[in-house]
Amino acid sequence: MLKQTWKQWLSALMGAWFIISPWVLSFQHQTAALWTSIVIGAIQLIASVWGALTRDTGSIRLWMAAISLITGVWFVIQPFAFAQNTVTTWVTAVLGVITALLNVWNLVEDRGTRGVRGGQPKAA
Repeated sequence: MLKQTWKQWLSALMGAWFIISPWVLSFQHQTAALWTSIVIGAIQLIASVWGALTRDTGSIRLWMAAISLITGVWFVIQPFAFAQNTVTTWVTAVLGVITALLNVWNLVEDRGTRGVRGGQPKAA
């Protein structure tokens, strides 16, 4: 599962970015956007690190990728939900799309290897 690890670490790095982005992108005065970014970014960071560090090729890794996928989708929606400026909208949405795509890639790759390399067999 080494192929997936770099994607999970990149997703974790983006989670850390979302935690500090309110101050970097100057939207710390928007309380709801600030706390949403911190909390959802922390969830993404934790789930991605957990997924990268776990040796389990089963459901834990899948759950962590699914959680990170959901956080990525949220970060695509967030700048529109909180009416943020153009720069914040583009940065947040693009990194949200990258996060979502990395985790879709993880899920697809894991599903393909589970049936081939001794993970849980696919249902017949």
